[in-house]
Amino acid sequence: VGMTMAGLRTIFMVKGYKLWTFVISFFETIIYIYGLSLVLSHLDNLVNIIVYALGFALGNYFAIFIEEKVGIGVETFIVVPSTGGIDLAFKLRKEGYVLTELDGKGYHGDKKVLYVTMPKKNTKKFEKLLKKEDPKAYYLTLETKRIKKNNNKIIRA
Repeated sequence: VGMTMAGLRTIFMVKGYKLWTFVISFFETIIYIYGLSLVLSHLDNLVNIIVYALGFALGNYFAIFIEEKVGIGVETFIVVPSTGGIDLAFKLRKEGYVLTELDGKGYHGDKKVLYVTMPKKNTKKFEKLLKKEDPKAYYLTLETKRIKKNNNKIIRA
């Protein structure tokens, strides 16, 4: 549990969630001190040490698993369609995605470059739609930390 909390704390800290980082750090420290005291008071018992190490490793795994399932934050896809891109942009907008089109020049000619920003929890659905509509599209993802809206208000993603 302690390592899962440590992993989540790190994720929240990197994303700039100060309050969540504070709360998780507090409880993580209590659990860490308690667990470590149990192991240190019985260093002659190899099973305790192995169980502690296993908990440490599994905690990291579960932190990543939870972050993937919960989808904390916002992600931006930069999509280079395999063809012109106008059709794909239209289909994505029809599905409710907000995107920006830029003109790009590639090795094989002019193309559109699409920037699509969404909550991280929606990325799997988007990737599935992208694969269906343009299986040869090239894309990369960026973790988005801040978004500046039209009213000049900066929000944490």
